[in-house]
Amino acid sequence: MVWKEPRSERDVFLAAAKLQHLYAMRIRARIRSAENSGPQSLKAYAAASGIKYDRVLTILRGETVLRLDDIAMADLILGEVSEVSRAEAVVLAQDAKEKAIVQAAADAVREHEEAVDAAAYWAEEESERIRQRVEKEKERKEHVASVFRG
Repeated sequence: MVWKEPRSERDVFLAAAKLQHLYAMRIRARIRSAENSGPQSLKAYAAASGIKYDRVLTILRGETVLRLDDIAMADLILGEVSEVSRAEAVVLAQDAKEKAIVQAAADAVREHEEAVDAAAYWAEEESERIRQRVEKEKERKEHVASVFRG
């Protein structure tokens, strides 16, 4: 659908109709959405919102003016209808993504620290084995030297 662009204050009703159409389309889309855990039909939405079914139909057809409380109710019941709730959903998703990134980084740091600890333990053990071999080699050389001296 292509809308005529409002050009003057007299076209304010055109701009309002465009907004109402946008919200009506979002409400219908949210009711049909698989992500919607709420009402799955217009009748169920009307019952959940406390708005008479006939009024819901006339609002969504553009015959009755959509009020701010209608939009707020749609946000409350369906979520992500108005720009405010859509922006909040984006922020929440972004926060969840950032939290996952921070958790992944913390996990990587912990794994790295564990690897460093394991490597340090291995190096310490290996150093002790080498020290013992050196000590045994010294003892063997001293024994061989004492056999030849004496």
